[in-house]
Amino acid sequence: MNVFPLFSKAAFAARTVVGLSSLLLMISAGAVLPVQAQTATPPVVRYTPEGARKLIFVNNPERLEVGFTDTVPGSATFGFTYSDLADGEIGRKSILNMNLEPGSYRNLFEHVYNITRSAVPITASNPISYGVVLFNPGFTNLTVNVQGKGFVTGTAGGQPFVDLFNNSVSETITLRPFRFLWILRSDTDYAGTKPINPGSFFSGVVDFDVSGGSFKVLNLAYQDFNQVFPFLEATAKPTEQPAKALADAEYSGFVTRRYTLTAAPESRVYKGLMAYPNAPESGTGVTTNLSFAVDDATVVGALPVTYPQYVRDTVTGVFAPSATVNVPGTGWFTHNTPLRDTATAKVVGNDMFNVLMPGYGTVYALAPSYTPNSPFSQANVGNWGVIYRDVITLTNNGTRDRNFSLTLNNSSGSGSPIAYKDAASVWQQVLVRATPVTYYTVTVPAGTSQTVEGTFTLGCPGVGTLRHAVVVTN
Repeated sequence: MNVFPLFSKAAFAARTVVGLSSLLLMISAGAVLPVQAQTATPPVVRYTPEGARKLIFVNNPERLEVGFTDTVPGSATFGFTYSDLADGEIGRKSILNMNLEPGSYRNLFEHVYNITRSAVPITASNPISYGVVLFNPGFTNLTVNVQGKGFVTGTAGGQPFVDLFNNSVSETITLRPFRFLWILRSDTDYAGTKPINPGSFFSGVVDFDVSGGSFKVLNLAYQDFNQVFPFLEATAKPTEQPAKALADAEYSGFVTRRYTLTAAPESRVYKGLMAYPNAPESGTGVTTNLSFAVDDATVVGALPVTYPQYVRDTVTGVFAPSATVNVPGTGWFTHNTPLRDTATAKVVGNDMFNVLMPGYGTVYALAPSYTPNSPFSQANVGNWGVIYRDVITLTNNGTRDRNFSLTLNNSSGSGSPIAYKDAASVWQQVLVRATPVTYYTVTVPAGTSQTVEGTFTLGCPGVGTLRHAVVVTN
């Protein structure tokens, strides 16, 4: 979605190991949940990075334009005209151009094409396509393994992950020196059935592994594939292509433009490699372990948790968890930065990733970053595509069976498209809004304990902040 700071990237666990049910069971939006009596101290929410695959997130610029001129008085880009496409006659721009080392990666992208713009050339009324390309700049062969992909037009941002995880098919390709390899093309991989029309949001994801040497990854939007690589036939879909056209797609850099006096500038969205603070090999996910104990005196409602209060250093501006102060509550917030804490919504800042942005530097998770063409200093407010995994242990010390639900809701707005793993290990999707959604239920018999897992990710466009809770329902 566009980049108002309501954004946050995914929220709370959703992998179901045992009985995920009634996805759209809603809890009353305005219900006041009583503080629970537990037989144990409320658990502290803390996240740990996990996963070997690294996440590349591409959302800058979110608004792809053809021949759009910034007309906002006082804007740092006033009078500039933008064309974001890779066609030789329309922009010749790559949205991302990044050097990477061998390894496992996930490329996630989301944009909107020519939304509600009138002062643009007639070319802007044509649909576009989108692709992810690898380039071998070295003198030896690379081995590329494409693990799966997904793509959608519209705002059902969980669907690309459903496609990726449910329908992954491995394909291994040799990438010769100074050649390109398209690992995702919306116009051919999806049989031309998903054109990106003006005014349309779209998002996609592709998993791939590269061995044998370093490489480049490029994200390209285009109207005519022949104009990107003009020496190829329109119908051709080779696995690799000569490198002649590398200069045809000049890197757009970090785009900062804004469109109106009130709209968020493009500098509030990101592109680059996501990295957990102080852990550059952190992978694509985070996990937390929480244990709850109830007895016959525990009443229906959300169970208490605590999480560290993030305190800002007055000199450096960097946030760090307090060693002594925990925030109590009956739920916890993720996909946000402590820079935007309020009296009633304090976030667990250590779920957030830094963004290593080529052509800019680092957008930090727990420190303000200068944002050109913007009145704001901010940290990452995203975390789209980060996989959240919660390991929840539930102990029933009572004399009757107790039922539990995991719920999730966001602050407001157009909703958060969630992809989650159900009890049958099949990925599903749902749109989460302000009213809590139950995405997992389990019954724990008297005198027993059960450990369940919830795994999910936030697709895009989508908003936060996301609130998680573990609820006793009987």
